Amino acid sequence: MKTNILTIIFLMLYSISNAQNQELDKRNGFKSLKLGTNIDQFQDLEITSKKKDETSAIWTPSIDSELNNLFNDKIDLFTLVFDKNKNLSKILIKLIVKGKNGDRTAKNKYDLIKGKMTSILGKPKTNPKNPNLVLWKGTKVKMYLSLKYETGKMNDEDKFITLHSIDVVILSSDGLKEKISKGF
Repeated sequence: MKTNILTIIFLMLYSISNAQNQELDKRNGFKSLKLGTNIDQFQDLEITSKKKDETSAIWTPSIDSELNNLFNDKIDLFTLVFDKNKNLSKILIKLIVKGKNGDRTAKNKYDLIKGKMTSILGKPKTNPKNPNLVLWKGTKVKMYLSLKYETGKMNDEDKFITLHSIDVVILSSDGLKEKISKGF
C-alpha cells in the first residue's frame, strides 16, 4: 500500500515537472522572438562580437512591437547570440532598475516578475548560494532569471543612485551542449 502511494506521488510530481518543461519548450523563446530564427530575419542588428562559433548582437525591436515589454516593464536591452549556422541560440533580456542606495525597488520588481513567470512555467530551480538566480529547464530550452546588484553612481542632479539589472536569459539546450562538448 505504501509503495503504491509513493509511486502515485512520484508519478504526479514527474508529470507536473514534465508539463513545466513542455510549456517552456512550447514557447521556444520570448513572445514572437523564437530560438532557431536565422540572423537574416533581423533588421537593425548591431554586431558586438563575431567569433568562429557564435555572433552576438544588440537588437532593438520596432517601437510598436509586443517585444518591448516583459509583462508591464519596459525592456532596456536585447542581446541576441547566434550559433555557427547563424541561428538564434540565446536571448538576453535586460531591465535596468534605478533606485536610491539601499531601497528595495529592484528586489520587489524581480520578485514580481519571478512570481508571474512561476505562475506560467511552474516552480523554478533555485540556487542556495544565490537566491536572486532561478532556472526553469525544459528539454530543449532553458531560462534563467537573475537580479544583479550594480554599483552606484551620481546622476545629473548630483544625487547618488544605484543601477541594478533584472536579466532573463533564454537559451537552446542544443547550443549549450554543443558549446560544452567543444571544451571537453
